[in-house]
Amino acid sequence: MPKIRVLRSGAASMKLCRAGSKAAVVAALVIVVGACGGNPQDAQGTQGTHALVRPSSGATAWQDFVQASSTSGCPSPACSDILAQVQTGATTRTVPSDLTPSLQDAANDLLTPDGGNCSQLPMSGLDRAYQPCVFDAGAPPSAPMMILIGNSRAVMWSRALLALASQLGYRFGFVQHEGCSMPRVEHPTHTGSVSAAECKEWEDSAVNWVNQQNPAVVLVASGPDLSDQVSPAELASGYAATLKELQGPGRKLFVLGEVPRLSEDPPRCLAAHSSSALKCATPPSEATSPDELQAGVDAARQSGAGYVNLTPWLCTSDVCPAIVGHYLAYRDQVHLTTTFAEALVPVFQQAINIGHA
Repeated sequence: MPKIRVLRSGAASMKLCRAGSKAAVVAALVIVVGACGGNPQDAQGTQGTHALVRPSSGATAWQDFVQASSTSGCPSPACSDILAQVQTGATTRTVPSDLTPSLQDAANDLLTPDGGNCSQLPMSGLDRAYQPCVFDAGAPPSAPMMILIGNSRAVMWSRALLALASQLGYRFGFVQHEGCSMPRVEHPTHTGSVSAAECKEWEDSAVNWVNQQNPAVVLVASGPDLSDQVSPAELASGYAATLKELQGPGRKLFVLGEVPRLSEDPPRCLAAHSSSALKCATPPSEATSPDELQAGVDAARQSGAGYVNLTPWLCTSDVCPAIVGHYLAYRDQVHLTTTFAEALVPVFQQAINIGHA
């Protein structure tokens, strides 16, 4: 499995990677798999090695976790473009006339892929939305598979990662259960009418299905969701337990980090403040949870997985705006719009450093 190497803080030279720095420093540790499109091979000279960055006290900038070059890491077109759009959003006061998706369409902009060859998990009465599906993504049956598993955060990424799989020649697998977080803890967070027992049964079946497919790449999108019932250490251990179940020979495993939480519902807030959009933004210190981020980072470290930090794609050092460039980034306080997630495909590809199948 990939090794994780500790890098001590030093003078940061990648200026383009400084957006979102204070938000990152909110956490004591950040595992970065090219948050700005970094190439782990460039960072350590070993394919699949990921950097663990420990900011120094009072640090205010991203550290040199990758070597900058013209072909990988920062600066790169994908990285510089998204950071520039985040900076634009951090100064946008008037809702753009070309906001995409529109405020009216935002509520419906959390979409899963259409079609697919869906199978049934060995659970009675399971909603068909929570059954696993495989999409050929234009690839032959012999092509390797990329699988996304998780809760509603997986829904958030599903179309974007299907597009990425298609670009890279992978088949794409997708399985999710809304309200069921992935950590193996005694009292997992769940929502609505989903019981802890149902979540455990689904997770057992879904993880088993993933391993039966023998995928080349697995991405887990499910926040740790810290509650009063478990400690950060217990949550990290529980998340790592799930990740270890998803390990396989030669398999690349990634944890998709938490989306910073906005304090106001973006579509509703922007509709009420069309000429003062920054009232709908949230400081990184309030939008990110150090304990939850730490739990995700620790889980990735314990299981040898890569951790993709999303904060630089959504926050500057001062603010996490609801608008990024001309995109409405958030569908609600904790989910990105499908439209914006799809716009992140180029930088996401660089972040996980997955080549063509």
